[in-house]
Amino acid sequence: MGRPAWMPTPDAIEKVEGYAALGLTKEQIASCLGISYQTLNEKTKEYTEFADAIKRGLDKGIARMANLLIKHAEAGSIPSVIFFLKARAKWSDQNLEEVDRAIKTELNAVREMVQKCLQEKS
Repeated sequence: MGRPAWMPTPDAIEKVEGYAALGLTKEQIASCLGISYQTLNEKTKEYTEFADAIKRGLDKGIARMANLLIKHAEAGSIPSVIFFLKARAKWSDQNLEEVDRAIKTELNAVREMVQKCLQEKS
């Protein structure tokens, strides 16, 4: 006779939500609970409150990281701004290269105007 079937207790459901909020994968969550990945999947299909706890935890973790990213971006962290724009505004490195080229073109035009102005004065 094997060990008794694992059941998601209220304590386990609370732990699962916390683990998911920390960004742990389902494999890691199963390991923390001392069960197999297969058992975790079976129980998420069998107990909606168990599956909901994992989803809630994932959502909470994403929300926490999104808020942190926004705070850093608003504080002027250029990497955070770039990451946000890439993730949410469909920016790419190509967009950044285009902006860089446009800035260089404008700077060159200003330099030429200044040089022309200086030559006219002499």
